[in-house]
Amino acid sequence: MHLSVIRWNALFPTFLTRAFLPSLRKTSLAHPVLVVFGGSFSAEFAVPRVPLYSATKAFVQRLPSSLSADEKFIPGESNVEFMYLHTGSVQSNTIVEPADFSRPTSDDYAAYIVKTFGSGRVDVVPYVGHKIGLTLLRRFPSFILRNILKEEANKLFTMETRKTKELENRKRR
Repeated sequence: MHLSVIRWNALFPTFLTRAFLPSLRKTSLAHPVLVVFGGSFSAEFAVPRVPLYSATKAFVQRLPSSLSADEKFIPGESNVEFMYLHTGSVQSNTIVEPADFSRPTSDDYAAYIVKTFGSGRVDVVPYVGHKIGLTLLRRFPSFILRNILKEEANKLFTMETRKTKELENRKRR
């Protein structure tokens, strides 16, 4: 389980980018190319119960700015741009809680993402509700933040446990 988190969240985007980068560089000489990495608030904070997930998301958070800096060393050969999206909770097939100001629908979030394309920024919080939430979380004293993250992690862990049990029960039927 632990190695799969590292493989999926850190190694996969790294090797996928590495595999496509020569072609992306070539294309970027004729057309704009933007590579977008999806992130998670857990990259910013040490989330209990999922330390490897948080660590791999922190890796992915740093990757686009590192790649952008590297691409600047080959002027005239590459116009590839990279972007990191700070992402909070989004209503989806996985997170079925109702959409609200802090949790947009997937379609609404996608529309906010598209609006950031061409901004030239590497580090982006596309949705205003996430931007406000992230700004507030960054300002909490660490002991308060730890308690908030602990409660959120417990909620997610409980939800995942419930889903796992439901799947096991379906398989038994």
